[in-house]
Amino acid sequence: MAYRLRARESVRLGVKRVIREEIDSAIEELTHGKDRDEAIHDARKSAKRVRGALRLVRFDLGKQFSQENAVFRDIGRKLSDLRDAQALIEVFDDIAKRYQQPLPSIRRGLEERKQRFEAAVDVKAVIEDAIADLRQAREWIDHWPLHSNGFAAVAPGLGGTFRSGRRAFAAAYQEPTPENFHEFRKRAKDHWYHIKLLENLWTPVMQAYESSLKCLEQRLGDDHNLVVLRSSLQASPELFRNRRELGTLYRLAETFRDELRLEAQNIGERIYSPTPKEFIAHMQHLWEAWKHEAERSWARRTLVGPARVPKPVVKASA
Repeated sequence: MAYRLRARESVRLGVKRVIREEIDSAIEELTHGKDRDEAIHDARKSAKRVRGALRLVRFDLGKQFSQENAVFRDIGRKLSDLRDAQALIEVFDDIAKRYQQPLPSIRRGLEERKQRFEAAVDVKAVIEDAIADLRQAREWIDHWPLHSNGFAAVAPGLGGTFRSGRRAFAAAYQEPTPENFHEFRKRAKDHWYHIKLLENLWTPVMQAYESSLKCLEQRLGDDHNLVVLRSSLQASPELFRNRRELGTLYRLAETFRDELRLEAQNIGERIYSPTPKEFIAHMQHLWEAWKHEAERSWARRTLVGPARVPKPVVKASA
Protein backbone atom coordinates (compact mmCIF):
# COMPACT_ATOMS: atom_id res chain seq x y z
CA MET A 1 0.00 0.00 0.00
CA ALA A 2 1.41 3.38 -1.00
CA TYR A 3 -0.03 6.73 0.05
CA ARG A 4 0.38 8.31 -3.36
CA LEU A 5 -1.49 9.00 -6.59
CA ARG A 6 -0.63 7.16 -9.79
CA ALA A 7 0.10 8.75 -13.14
CA ARG A 8 -2.40 6.75 -15.15
CA GLU A 9 -5.44 7.13 -12.93
CA SER A 10 -7.78 10.05 -12.47
CA VAL A 11 -7.48 12.17 -9.35
CA ARG A 12 -11.02 11.18 -8.40
CA LEU A 13 -10.27 7.46 -8.53
CA GLY A 14 -6.82 7.86 -7.04
CA VAL A 15 -7.99 9.74 -3.96
CA LYS A 16 -10.78 7.23 -3.36
CA ARG A 17 -8.36 4.32 -3.75
CA VAL A 18 -5.86 5.83 -1.30
CA ILE A 19 -8.56 6.50 1.28
CA ARG A 20 -9.99 2.99 0.97
CA GLU A 21 -6.52 1.56 1.50
CA GLU A 22 -5.99 3.67 4.61
CA ILE A 23 -9.38 2.66 6.04
CA ASP A 24 -8.67 -1.02 5.35
CA SER A 25 -5.25 -0.68 6.96
CA ALA A 26 -6.75 0.90 10.09
CA ILE A 27 -9.38 -1.83 10.38
CA GLU A 28 -6.75 -4.52 9.93
CA GLU A 29 -4.51 -3.02 12.61
CA LEU A 30 -7.33 -2.62 15.12
CA THR A 31 -8.65 -6.12 14.40
CA HIS A 32 -5.48 -8.18 14.12
CA GLY A 33 -2.60 -5.99 15.37
CA LYS A 34 -0.33 -7.94 17.71
CA ASP A 35 0.68 -4.93 19.82
CA ARG A 36 -2.39 -2.96 20.91
CA ASP A 37 -0.59 0.34 21.52
CA GLU A 38 1.12 0.16 18.15
CA ALA A 39 -2.11 -0.86 16.40
CA ILE A 40 -3.95 2.13 17.88
CA HIS A 41 -1.08 4.41 16.87
CA ASP A 42 -1.10 3.13 13.28
CA ALA A 43 -4.90 3.38 13.02
CA ARG A 44 -4.77 7.00 14.21
CA LYS A 45 -2.14 7.78 11.60
CA SER A 46 -4.37 6.27 8.91
CA ALA A 47 -7.28 8.46 10.02
CA LYS A 48 -5.02 11.52 9.79
CA ARG A 49 -3.81 10.53 6.33
CA VAL A 50 -7.43 10.20 5.21
CA ARG A 51 -8.10 13.75 6.40
CA GLY A 52 -4.99 14.91 4.54
CA ALA A 53 -6.27 13.36 1.31
CA LEU A 54 -9.68 14.92 1.85
CA ARG A 55 -8.08 18.35 2.18
CA LEU A 56 -6.34 17.91 -1.15
CA VAL A 57 -9.73 17.72 -2.91
CA ARG A 58 -11.78 19.72 -0.40
CA PHE A 59 -12.90 22.29 -2.96
CA ASP A 60 -14.29 19.57 -5.21
CA LEU A 61 -16.05 17.94 -2.24
CA GLY A 62 -17.72 21.23 -1.33
CA LYS A 63 -20.06 20.96 1.65
CA GLN A 64 -19.34 17.23 1.83
CA PHE A 65 -15.80 17.97 3.02
CA SER A 66 -16.84 19.20 6.46
CA GLN A 67 -19.00 16.15 7.03
CA GLU A 68 -16.39 13.60 5.96
CA ASN A 69 -13.57 15.41 7.75
CA ALA A 70 -15.60 15.39 10.96
CA VAL A 71 -16.19 11.63 10.66
CA PHE A 72 -12.49 10.82 10.53
CA ARG A 73 -11.63 13.49 13.10
CA ASP A 74 -14.02 11.85 15.55
CA ILE A 75 -12.58 8.40 14.83
CA GLY A 76 -9.13 9.76 15.61
CA ARG A 77 -10.37 11.32 18.84
CA LYS A 78 -11.89 8.05 20.00
CA LEU A 79 -8.47 6.48 19.75
CA SER A 80 -6.44 9.49 20.89
CA ASP A 81 -6.85 9.03 24.66
CA LEU A 82 -5.86 5.38 24.35
CA ARG A 83 -2.76 6.37 22.43
CA ASP A 84 -1.80 9.46 24.45
CA ALA A 85 -1.24 7.52 27.67
CA GLN A 86 1.46 5.47 25.96
CA ALA A 87 2.77 8.41 23.93
CA LEU A 88 3.56 10.38 27.09
CA ILE A 89 5.76 7.53 28.30
CA GLU A 90 7.59 7.52 24.97
CA VAL A 91 8.11 11.30 25.12
CA PHE A 92 9.48 11.03 28.65
CA ASP A 93 11.79 8.19 27.62
CA ASP A 94 13.12 10.29 24.74
CA ILE A 95 14.01 13.14 27.11
CA ALA A 96 15.55 10.83 29.72
CA LYS A 97 17.71 9.13 27.10
CA ARG A 98 18.65 12.35 25.30
CA TYR A 99 19.92 14.05 28.47
CA GLN A 100 20.89 10.86 30.36
CA GLN A 101 18.54 11.58 33.26
CA PRO A 102 16.49 8.48 34.23
CA LEU A 103 14.10 10.24 36.73
CA PRO A 104 12.58 6.92 37.91
CA SER A 105 9.73 8.28 40.03
CA ILE A 106 8.25 10.14 37.07
CA ARG A 107 8.54 7.05 34.90
CA ARG A 108 6.63 5.03 37.51
CA GLY A 109 3.99 7.75 37.75
CA LEU A 110 3.41 7.75 34.00
CA GLU A 111 3.07 3.96 34.01
CA GLU A 112 0.53 4.12 36.83
CA ARG A 113 -1.36 6.89 35.03
CA LYS A 114 -1.64 4.66 31.96
CA GLN A 115 -2.82 1.70 34.03
CA ARG A 116 -5.46 3.79 35.79
CA PHE A 117 -6.77 5.14 32.52
CA GLU A 118 -7.02 1.71 30.92
CA ALA A 119 -8.74 0.31 34.01
CA ALA A 120 -11.37 3.06 33.84
CA VAL A 121 -12.05 2.73 30.11
CA ASP A 122 -13.50 -0.16 28.15
CA VAL A 123 -10.66 -0.26 25.63
CA LYS A 124 -12.18 -3.13 23.66
CA ALA A 125 -15.46 -1.25 23.25
CA VAL A 126 -13.67 1.92 22.09
CA ILE A 127 -11.75 -0.06 19.46
CA GLU A 128 -14.85 -1.90 18.26
CA ASP A 129 -16.72 1.40 17.98
CA ALA A 130 -13.89 2.87 15.90
CA ILE A 131 -13.89 -0.17 13.59
CA ALA A 132 -17.65 0.17 13.06
CA ASP A 133 -17.27 3.86 12.19
CA LEU A 134 -14.47 3.10 9.74
CA ARG A 135 -16.55 0.46 7.96
CA GLN A 136 -19.52 2.77 7.70
CA ALA A 137 -17.34 5.61 6.39
CA ARG A 138 -15.93 3.30 3.71
CA GLU A 139 -19.41 2.65 2.34
CA TRP A 140 -19.91 6.36 1.63
CA ILE A 141 -16.82 6.84 -0.52
CA ASP A 142 -18.58 6.05 -3.82
CA HIS A 143 -21.09 8.82 -3.09
CA TRP A 144 -18.50 11.57 -2.79
CA PRO A 145 -19.06 14.35 -5.38
CA LEU A 146 -15.60 14.32 -6.97
CA HIS A 147 -15.71 15.45 -10.59
CA SER A 148 -12.60 17.52 -11.37
CA ASN A 149 -9.49 15.94 -12.82
CA GLY A 150 -5.91 16.82 -13.68
CA PHE A 151 -3.91 19.44 -11.83
CA ALA A 152 -7.03 21.59 -11.51
CA ALA A 153 -8.43 18.98 -9.12
CA VAL A 154 -5.55 19.32 -6.64
CA ALA A 155 -4.28 22.88 -7.17
CA PRO A 156 -6.77 24.65 -4.84
CA GLY A 157 -6.19 22.24 -1.96
CA LEU A 158 -2.44 22.15 -2.51
CA GLY A 159 -2.17 25.92 -2.69
CA GLY A 160 -4.53 26.52 0.22
CA THR A 161 -2.60 24.18 2.49
CA PHE A 162 0.73 25.78 1.56
CA ARG A 163 -0.67 29.25 2.15
CA SER A 164 -2.12 28.28 5.55
CA GLY A 165 1.17 26.71 6.59
CA ARG A 166 3.07 29.82 5.61
CA ARG A 167 0.78 32.00 7.73
CA ALA A 168 0.94 29.58 10.68
CA PHE A 169 4.75 29.51 10.47
CA ALA A 170 4.94 33.30 10.70
CA ALA A 171 2.42 33.45 13.57
CA ALA A 172 4.23 30.79 15.61
CA TYR A 173 7.50 32.68 15.63
CA GLN A 174 5.95 36.11 16.04
CA GLU A 175 3.97 34.93 19.08
CA PRO A 176 5.42 31.58 20.29
CA THR A 177 2.44 30.23 22.25
CA PRO A 178 1.67 26.50 22.48
CA GLU A 179 -1.54 27.15 20.54
CA ASN A 180 0.29 28.84 17.65
CA PHE A 181 2.88 26.09 17.44
CA HIS A 182 0.17 23.44 17.50
CA GLU A 183 -1.59 25.22 14.63
CA PHE A 184 1.70 25.39 12.73
CA ARG A 185 2.17 21.67 13.26
CA LYS A 186 -1.29 20.83 11.88
CA ARG A 187 -0.81 22.96 8.79
CA ALA A 188 2.70 21.62 8.14
CA LYS A 189 1.36 18.10 8.49
CA ASP A 190 -1.37 18.79 5.92
CA HIS A 191 1.28 19.99 3.49
CA TRP A 192 3.41 16.92 4.16
CA TYR A 193 0.47 14.61 3.42
CA HIS A 194 -0.17 16.39 0.13
CA ILE A 195 3.46 16.10 -0.89
CA LYS A 196 3.39 12.37 -0.04
CA LEU A 197 0.29 11.91 -2.19
CA LEU A 198 2.14 13.52 -5.09
CA GLU A 199 5.43 11.78 -4.36
CA ASN A 200 5.53 10.12 -7.77
CA LEU A 201 6.11 13.56 -9.31
CA TRP A 202 9.40 13.91 -7.54
CA THR A 203 12.88 14.32 -8.84
CA PRO A 204 15.63 13.43 -6.32
CA VAL A 205 15.71 17.09 -5.28
CA MET A 206 12.00 17.05 -4.50
CA GLN A 207 12.35 13.81 -2.57
CA ALA A 208 14.60 15.80 -0.23
CA TYR A 209 11.74 18.31 0.08
CA GLU A 210 9.43 15.56 1.34
CA SER A 211 12.08 14.43 3.81
CA SER A 212 12.41 18.00 5.11
CA LEU A 213 8.67 18.19 5.66
CA LYS A 214 8.76 14.91 7.57
CA CYS A 215 11.51 16.30 9.82
CA LEU A 216 9.52 19.51 10.34
CA GLU A 217 6.41 17.59 11.35
CA GLN A 218 8.41 15.45 13.76
CA ARG A 219 10.01 18.46 15.45
CA LEU A 220 6.66 20.18 15.83
CA GLY A 221 5.06 16.94 17.00
CA ASP A 222 7.68 16.57 19.73
CA ASP A 223 7.10 20.20 20.72
CA HIS A 224 3.38 19.54 21.14
CA ASN A 225 4.05 16.36 23.11
CA LEU A 226 6.14 18.33 25.59
CA VAL A 227 3.17 20.63 26.21
CA VAL A 228 0.86 17.65 26.77
CA LEU A 229 3.40 15.97 29.05
CA ARG A 230 3.70 18.99 31.31
CA SER A 231 -0.06 19.51 31.57
CA SER A 232 -0.56 15.81 32.35
CA LEU A 233 2.02 15.90 35.15
CA GLN A 234 0.36 18.95 36.66
CA ALA A 235 -3.10 17.37 36.39
CA SER A 236 -2.07 14.36 38.53
CA PRO A 237 0.05 15.75 41.38
CA GLU A 238 -0.60 12.65 43.53
CA LEU A 239 1.41 10.58 41.04
CA PHE A 240 4.33 12.96 40.69
CA ARG A 241 5.52 14.07 44.14
CA ASN A 242 9.28 14.16 43.69
CA ARG A 243 9.83 17.88 43.29
CA ARG A 244 13.52 17.51 42.52
CA GLU A 245 12.84 15.18 39.60
CA LEU A 246 9.96 17.35 38.38
CA GLY A 247 12.16 20.44 38.41
CA THR A 248 14.85 18.58 36.47
CA LEU A 249 12.33 17.32 33.92
CA TYR A 250 10.82 20.78 33.40
CA ARG A 251 14.27 22.29 32.80
CA LEU A 252 15.20 19.54 30.35
CA ALA A 253 11.86 19.90 28.57
CA GLU A 254 12.43 23.64 28.09
CA THR A 255 15.90 23.01 26.70
CA PHE A 256 14.51 20.36 24.35
CA ARG A 257 11.68 22.68 23.29
CA ASP A 258 14.12 25.46 22.39
CA GLU A 259 16.20 23.04 20.32
CA LEU A 260 13.13 21.71 18.53
CA ARG A 261 11.78 25.16 17.71
CA LEU A 262 15.12 26.34 16.35
CA GLU A 263 15.36 23.29 14.09
CA ALA A 264 11.74 23.75 12.99
CA GLN A 265 12.40 27.40 12.20
CA ASN A 266 15.38 26.55 10.00
CA ILE A 267 13.38 23.94 8.09
CA GLY A 268 10.30 26.17 7.86
CA GLU A 269 12.30 29.00 6.31
CA ARG A 270 13.38 26.67 3.50
CA ILE A 271 9.93 25.14 3.01
CA TYR A 272 7.96 28.37 2.99
CA SER A 273 10.42 30.67 1.21
CA PRO A 274 8.50 30.59 -2.13
CA THR A 275 5.27 32.52 -2.46
CA PRO A 276 2.14 30.39 -2.89
CA LYS A 277 1.99 31.45 -6.54
CA GLU A 278 5.59 30.34 -7.13
CA PHE A 279 4.99 27.07 -5.33
CA ILE A 280 1.88 26.20 -7.36
CA ALA A 281 3.58 27.12 -10.64
CA HIS A 282 6.45 24.79 -9.81
CA MET A 283 4.09 21.99 -8.82
CA GLN A 284 2.11 22.37 -12.03
CA HIS A 285 5.32 22.10 -14.05
CA LEU A 286 6.22 18.87 -12.23
CA TRP A 287 2.68 17.52 -12.68
CA GLU A 288 2.65 18.12 -16.43
CA ALA A 289 6.12 16.59 -16.88
CA TRP A 290 5.06 13.56 -14.82
CA LYS A 291 1.89 13.00 -16.83
CA HIS A 292 3.70 13.53 -20.14
CA GLU A 293 6.36 10.97 -19.24
CA ALA A 294 3.69 8.48 -18.15
CA GLU A 295 1.92 8.85 -21.51
CA ARG A 296 5.20 8.39 -23.40
CA SER A 297 6.04 5.26 -21.41
CA TRP A 298 2.59 3.83 -22.01
CA ALA A 299 2.81 4.59 -25.73
CA ARG A 300 6.20 2.86 -26.00
CA ARG A 301 4.89 -0.25 -24.27
CA THR A 302 1.82 -0.27 -26.50
CA LEU A 303 3.82 0.06 -29.74
CA VAL A 304 6.45 -2.49 -28.83
CA GLY A 305 4.06 -4.91 -27.20
CA PRO A 306 5.09 -7.91 -25.17
CA ALA A 307 8.40 -9.48 -26.06
CA ARG A 308 8.02 -12.45 -28.38
CA VAL A 309 9.92 -15.59 -27.51
CA PRO A 310 11.10 -17.44 -30.64
CA LYS A 311 9.85 -20.98 -31.00
CA PRO A 312 12.53 -23.63 -30.65
CA VAL A 313 13.68 -25.18 -33.91
CA VAL A 314 13.08 -28.92 -33.94
CA LYS A 315 15.44 -30.79 -36.23
CA ALA A 316 14.23 -33.82 -38.07
CA SER A 317 15.77 -37.03 -36.82
CA ALA A 318 18.25 -38.72 -39.15
